[in-house]
Amino acid sequence: MKSCLNPFTIKQGLNLETLVKVASEAKFEGLEFSMEEALKFAQEGSDSEVQELFMMHHVAPAQWMVRASLSQTGPGVEQAYRGLVPQFKLAQTIGAPLAMVVVPSRTAEADLAAATRTVVENLRLLAGIAADYGVRLALEFIGLRYPAEGRRDFIVTLGQTLDLISTTNAPNVGVMFDFYHYYTGGSKREDLQAMPGDLLYFVHADDAPPGDVNALTDPMRVLPGEGVIGVLDLLRDMKAIGYDGFVSLELFGDDFRDMDPSQAARRGFRAVNQTLPRDVLLPVTVDVLEASLSRAAMQCILHLPGSIASKHTEHGFVLVEPSAIPHLSRGEPRHSCVTRAHFLVNF
Repeated sequence: MKSCLNPFTIKQGLNLETLVKVASEAKFEGLEFSMEEALKFAQEGSDSEVQELFMMHHVAPAQWMVRASLSQTGPGVEQAYRGLVPQFKLAQTIGAPLAMVVVPSRTAEADLAAATRTVVENLRLLAGIAADYGVRLALEFIGLRYPAEGRRDFIVTLGQTLDLISTTNAPNVGVMFDFYHYYTGGSKREDLQAMPGDLLYFVHADDAPPGDVNALTDPMRVLPGEGVIGVLDLLRDMKAIGYDGFVSLELFGDDFRDMDPSQAARRGFRAVNQTLPRDVLLPVTVDVLEASLSRAAMQCILHLPGSIASKHTEHGFVLVEPSAIPHLSRGEPRHSCVTRAHFLVNF
């Protein structure tokens, strides 16, 4: 799995260039971003300059949001979706093939079957347009109980989202899984455990404080692992079904937003990696390795097959099995913990 930063987590109002730099300095491998901001950046320069910005800082353009209503009806739906083509084109150019779409969690429609048909038809249309540009759509279900007078629950769980995907039957539509919405909406763990791994497109990492689930709001999110959701177990479930994509920190609290963006990002990076299950590789900075291991052992690491030295040069860390971490933190045994099995680099 790969670490990612959602810009809602840190200080608001930062431009794309600053966000990419902050994510890179904190060692995140990916960044969620605003395609509107990317288009603005491209208009001031070129499409290729957007791609170069991400590449120069070794950060992947992990996911962006499509602002499209799936409940809309009438003759203007297709025109509205076609208006998104410039975003899909830029996504194709810069190598950002994953776009998030929020599914309607509430509806005023008395006939739920009719409301579902509308969403399915719209999703098929949007997915077809996105597919022309190699873009996949990750559906985010919203479990939070927002005040919605005159409306009732519609699509609020993982199971309901999987049903929608099955009915839509589009090859480029999958799930955007948010721990917080999973918990607040009452999703079932067995639905995650049973779902096909290739339908899990992206993960938002966060946690919930103890208390009344129905009273939770977005700003009440806490760092993953500091709440009651059990994110470690969910990550293990995801690993078991074959997920190896991004795990993106998404918080909305002022405590992070009021911090210096770089400091907040570094703290967030540590939190995301500390929650990864023990069979997931963790980034360990080279200075930690150098402080923990003998010079001979360090040289062995940097000359292992797979160009770990290159990873060391470009990013300043290597990926280490958590089973090696206790040895590294104690600085012993100095050689026995440094085996080829403990280190892996993905290119």
